[in-house]
Amino acid sequence: MKVSELNAILQTMPPDALVLIPLESGYESPRETYLTQAAEHADKRPEAGIGSYVVKDSAFETYETVGELFEVVVIDTSKGACQC
Repeated sequence: MKVSELNAILQTMPPDALVLIPLESGYESPRETYLTQAAEHADKRPEAGIGSYVVKDSAFETYETVGELFEVVVIDTSKGACQC
């Protein structure tokens, strides 16, 4: 999903509605939204139990990626998660 697509959807919704993101157990409100860079993860097998993308943070170099870095918007539910 692109930012423009998300903006179009959000503009149709009540501005005072709470935003919730599904987690493994329940839902959480975003604590942080930021722009960073990411790359595609080299291992995209569902059974690998990992996401399709790797965000450029302090652990980025420990993952095998493919392709060039590109800009992404991260909507995060954990406190102080951005280690950019």
